Amino acid sequence: PLAQTAGTAFMVTVNAVDANWNMVSSTHTVRMTSSDGAATLPTDAALVAGTKTFSVTLNTAGSKTITATDITDASKTANISPAITVYPTAVTIPSATGRGNIVLTTNSPGCAFTNVQVFREDQTAADLGYGYLYGQVGFTVTCLAADVSITFTGATNFTGVPYRKYGPTTPGDPSTTKWYTFNNVTVTGNTYILHLQDGVLGDDTRGGDNMIVDVGGPAQPQGQGAVPIPTLTEWGMLIMALLLAGVALSSRSVLKEE
Repeated sequence: PLAQTAGTAFMVTVNAVDANWNMVSSTHTVRMTSSDGAATLPTDAALVAGTKTFSVTLNTAGSKTITATDITDASKTANISPAITVYPTAVTIPSATGRGNIVLTTNSPGCAFTNVQVFREDQTAADLGYGYLYGQVGFTVTCLAADVSITFTGATNFTGVPYRKYGPTTPGDPSTTKWYTFNNVTVTGNTYILHLQDGVLGDDTRGGDNMIVDVGGPAQPQGQGAVPIPTLTEWGMLIMALLLAGVALSSRSVLKEE
């Protein structure tokens, strides 16, 4: 079966068959259950001429199954589906630099995350002039367009801090890979919302593959965000000079004693 997105409904067809898997006519009532305890399942329903289509929503990411049971005739063997991969619409992962977690979410219809990873700058490529206190995050979303919200829990405010990506500036062409500032983004506090499209700048792969591949992170321009060293007043300078003089005298006396 095709992979599914957590929280998104899909259709499941149940057919009545004989021992040789030939369809047979039946009006027996079928019950749908799932290994996903949080699944949204249809009510029991009767087959019509041996077939019925049900709407099922799997809400938990992972590998799940669906079971169809004939509740009219308990002698009939229930049928369990092959494993269905369910991709999440929200992922939390520790940052590569140990500065809090990175929380990814998307509410775009049919979109889900796969291959979520974190990186330090030295694991991708040096981005001269920028520092990545929270590292970078890479992911794939399985859809043609998505708004992806990325929250860095170890930070407070990214106003004025660009979101930079490492990837091809011509999607699908590895020879154009470099660091660049991604501007199709909204910043609110410690959250970036990336507005992404399949095959458009921001996606590492060519269009038409129904997926968007992304690697990037908040890039602090070097020289910004440094802790300032407080300046001394004239009295402070005098006191400092006296302290330094005292250190010098103490050193001399130690030398005399030796």
